[in-house]
Amino acid sequence: MIVSLNEHQVAKEPTYELDVQEYEAEEDQWADEEELIGQEDLEGPYGLTASEFVEAAFRIPMKGRLEHFSFDKRRYLRDIYDSPAQRKLLMAGRQVEKSTLLGNIILCYMSLVPSYKALYVSPSATQTKTFSNDRIKEPIETSPVLKRFTTTMLSQNIFEKQFVNRSKVTLRYAYLNADRTRGIPAFLLAIDEYQDVLQDNVPVIQQCLSFITNTFDFRISISQIQRG
Repeated sequence: MIVSLNEHQVAKEPTYELDVQEYEAEEDQWADEEELIGQEDLEGPYGLTASEFVEAAFRIPMKGRLEHFSFDKRRYLRDIYDSPAQRKLLMAGRQVEKSTLLGNIILCYMSLVPSYKALYVSPSATQTKTFSNDRIKEPIETSPVLKRFTTTMLSQNIFEKQFVNRSKVTLRYAYLNADRTRGIPAFLLAIDEYQDVLQDNVPVIQQCLSFITNTFDFRISISQIQRG
């Protein structure tokens, strides 16, 4: 699946509400985690898609206060969030919420699927640290729903975040080589700034997905735009 953010698709969007207490009460009724991971749309106990969960659970700062994440001005992103495609390559210009999309999808799958494992890779340590703080840590701290999945007893450092349902995201960087990504199994591989990653390193990074068939490979690339 290759998507260009210049092609906006407009669709009527319903509203959603998420009862956190009910969500936790029905957690024990979820299907076996391997079956959940094998589902194409990765829906949770309420049949929520990724975009619906993000709208219900995530908060963003707007005009000095926190508001629900909305797709009203991001309609072109909904199909990307909900696509069942196992391999996605997103090519876009700058400042169109590509890294936000990656972080939201990682946190969404970690919340909806117990024992979910994600691996995020960028070309540099600085980029990975920035992503960890801005796209993972901050959404967790500003969301009452996501906060319930964390505890101070779990690993919450820059390069690893854990949830109480045993889900985990590992964050690495690979510039000259991909040694830092070895031995990390994952159901979701997210490569940010893909155009800056050495292509010889990509097959090594992809080995993190080799232990299971139903995996997701998500790559973000910057398209260079020249103006005369």
